[in-house]
Amino acid sequence: MTDDVNNPYAAPRPPSHHQAGPWGMSAAPLEYRCRKFVRWMQYVMIPITALPLIGAVAYGFTVAPFQNPAFFYYSASLLLLLLFIGGGIWWTWWSYHGLASTSVVLEDNGLVYRCRGREIRVPLDANMFLEPRATSFDIRSGDRRIRLPDLEGLGRFVHSLKAALDSRGLSSAYDRDRLFNFFVRAAFADQSWQRAEAVLARLLLVTVASGAVGWILAQLLGGDLVWTVVCIGVSALWPACIGAGGELVLYFHFRRAADRAAFTCPARDPALEHKVFVWATAIGVTAYVVIAATLSLALLGGTIKDSLTATPGSDMECSQPSTGG
Repeated sequence: MTDDVNNPYAAPRPPSHHQAGPWGMSAAPLEYRCRKFVRWMQYVMIPITALPLIGAVAYGFTVAPFQNPAFFYYSASLLLLLLFIGGGIWWTWWSYHGLASTSVVLEDNGLVYRCRGREIRVPLDANMFLEPRATSFDIRSGDRRIRLPDLEGLGRFVHSLKAALDSRGLSSAYDRDRLFNFFVRAAFADQSWQRAEAVLARLLLVTVASGAVGWILAQLLGGDLVWTVVCIGVSALWPACIGAGGELVLYFHFRRAADRAAFTCPARDPALEHKVFVWATAIGVTAYVVIAATLSLALLGGTIKDSLTATPGSDMECSQPSTGG
């Protein structure tokens, strides 16, 4: 793997290089924060959940009692239920708020971890030990432990932290295989989120259009409400399934290109990404058309069969003239 200044996952340059190294040593410290959608969710959760609750409470105490006086006695139970749900919503918002306020900075002599106004400094010394997990990254120093969530640039942070520890002769502070596996997942997640953010507007537009196609298909087939909801749901999720399939293919390419010995990962390859998603879209659209056509023929065939095998006895009885006595 060559040393590429544009690849944050390439082999680190020595601190004496004329350009800043990718870790805190002899470089301006980088602040790593949670991803944008997590930071926005603490605000989005409020209107999404508060408005339906306000509407339900207003209906329970204004309109419903006049329509059904007995309903008023159940309003207290309704209010308690809404308070319980509201408590869950508040806890969800508090959790997102905590994630949104989390940040970490790798400085020359240690880490600076901030969350909800608290600041914890962890020195880069023999007491530090890295514990990568499935969905988080724990850093232990003595009796203190900090848990990092899915941060923007987490792969770069792990790579930089390892380089800083290695430069101090502290390679025993981590398990190399476990750290490398986590580093590969984190680095790929960084690239995957970059791709998702770049196509988010188009993905939402295609999702709405695909859901509309599903609704039209359900109306043409004359299905009931359940069938209509299924068609709309499957059609709306299909673009996301295509994107997930493309990401899976890119992950296998990314994993094979990662160098365990050098502890490096490849940078993004726009040409490969374009090729993979073109093929994924072609395969996904073809599969959607084939499945939709198969279901349509099956439903239409069943309808025609039912009409042909219907018993004509009742119609003939209705059409026969009466024979009076």
